[in-house]
Parts: sequence; C-alpha cells; structure tokens
Amino acid sequence: MKQFLFLSLLFFNSICIKAQLVSLSEKDLFRGGNINLVKLVEENKKYKGSPYLKDKFEQTELVFRSNRKFQGLMRYHMGYQVFEFKNTAGERFKILPENQFKIIHQRIPFVREKLVLKNHPTLDGVFQLLYAGKNYRLLHYLKKELAQTRKEAIPAPATGTSEGLLPTWIDRSLFILMRGNEGVRVEKSHKKMMKLKFLETNAYKDYINNHKVKLNNAKMLVALVRYIDQNQP
Repeated sequence: MKQFLFLSLLFFNSICIKAQLVSLSEKDLFRGGNINLVKLVEENKKYKGSPYLKDKFEQTELVFRSNRKFQGLMRYHMGYQVFEFKNTAGERFKILPENQFKIIHQRIPFVREKLVLKNHPTLDGVFQLLYAGKNYRLLHYLKKELAQTRKEAIPAPATGTSEGLLPTWIDRSLFILMRGNEGVRVEKSHKKMMKLKFLETNAYKDYINNHKVKLNNAKMLVALVRYIDQNQP
C-alpha cells in the first residue's frame, strides 16, 4: 500500500512539473527557432486614424506547445492582423499567431482560424476568443482597412496639399457566433438576430430587454452568448 501511494505521488508530481510553464528570456526567444520574427522598419504615416487595437505596447504572453512562455511588450495591428513586438533595444518585430503557440493579449486569447459562415463570406484570419462554452463560442474578428475619403480636398495655403486626400483607417470588425463548425456573423439588429433562432423568441426578447443588450458591445455579447449556451431550446 505504501509503495502504491509513493508511486501515485511520484506520478502526480511528474504531471504537475510537466504542466508548469517555463519562462523564456528575450535572448531565448530569438535563438530558439520556435517563432518567426520579422524586423519592421518605421513606416511613413500618410494616413488618418490608427491601424492598432491600442497604440500603446502592452504586456502580452506567448504560450508554446512545449509549455514554455514568453512575456513582452506587444500591440496588435488590425490592418495586417499581426502582433508587433518591441524588444529591450526598442526594435520592432512582427509576429503572426500560429498553431504552434497561442497569444494572450490583455488576458484574451488570440487564435488563427478559417470560419465558414451562413450569413457572411468565409473569414480566414486572426480572432479574439471572447467566450468558449459547452456548445457555443464567441469570436471577435478585429479588422481595419484603409479607405480613401470622399470629402473634397481643400488645399493648404502654404503647401497646396490637402490632408483631406489622406486615406483613413476604417474599423471593419465583426463578432462571430460559432456552434461546432457552423457559424454566423452577429447581426446589427435584434430583429435579425431573433430570426437565427438561437433562442425561443420570447426568451430572447425578455433577456435583451432586461439587460439592455447592445450588439456592438463585447461584454454584453459575452453575457448573451453565455445565456444562450445555458438555455438551449
């Protein structure tokens, strides 16, 4: 019996040790060969607005399949759908989320997937995983595009040029609701959402009226999807 308990404890401890994440240094990250880092050069900002989720570099975590992790300053470029990593020397590198590791930015995992949707063309890119329940997942497709303004340009007195002609970063982000391998784009109106029949109509109406749900609010959508997940018809 004592031998059995000893072996059980030894097995349990080996699992715990294996599950622990080992932190990588910045030097390890660059020489480890587990990630493709491409150095970025400073671009000429001839546009309006920002292509980033947040302009500021913030603490972000890379978690590899080998149970190793790296923490560093990063920000997400919504136009190119890549993370920018800034090293201790101030140099910037781009990182594309891949299957070999996951990125956790501001406590939210970012995943790379190809999603086939019923009410929208197929999306192949990077998504925030906002909710993962028993039957449903809620993902946020973070995307910005450069669009040329239609506003007629007014030449500046000194240069004769106009800022009115500069392209502008426009937010094209979408929320995606997945059940298994089937998904839909979250509609902009509750009337259209009810037609998707995720909940019985009266139950859906009661919930959105009681909670004043806005379909462009991530926290409200997470709560709604959790409710749908727990109250299937």
